[in-house]
Amino acid sequence: MSNGIDKTYTAGCDDGLVIRSHKDAEGFGLLYDAYYEKLFKYCIHRLYDRDIAEEVLGEIFFYLANTIAMTRPSSDKAFAGWAYRVANRKINRRLKTMLRRRQLAVIIAQAEPPETNILDEDDKKIIWPMLYEAMMQLSFSRQNIITLRFLEGFKAAEISEIMRTGPDRVRDQITAAIGQLREILNQKLTRAGLKKE
Repeated sequence: MSNGIDKTYTAGCDDGLVIRSHKDAEGFGLLYDAYYEKLFKYCIHRLYDRDIAEEVLGEIFFYLANTIAMTRPSSDKAFAGWAYRVANRKINRRLKTMLRRRQLAVIIAQAEPPETNILDEDDKKIIWPMLYEAMMQLSFSRQNIITLRFLEGFKAAEISEIMRTGPDRVRDQITAAIGQLREILNQKLTRAGLKKE
């Protein structure tokens, strides 16, 4: 099934552009253009709200622009991994400061399926508010893993670059996160009377 998402976390930029962007604002502007949509979708999938995602995306690119000369990624792959690590930190910080997640609880209760074309007919049957609420009970690390793998469509090797861990460890974390998410959802469905014990 083709789900319309990119199969790689990089934007396919020339490595020379990445190196040029260390000192050249125009070069960084081209990286911004290349990565904007990818990082924006990731922010929406983690934060569930377009306005908050846009705010955090602004923080991400502000940080990237101000630190690229010090970090000096040497390739598109290195830039992508760094950009997603920064995104994870900024997103996690925002989630931690959202008034004990009260604002997020309101967003979850009103949530629609993500604004991407990754849904097939079976996906439309998912009870999205319940899924989002269950996701919020996972650790930030497991939320990152689930979002990168299933909503962004990244492979374990790509996630390992972003998370700076081995692919086997990523696969183990995916399995553990799925198990925990399944357990949480089963409990919620049972309590809601949608599943028999």
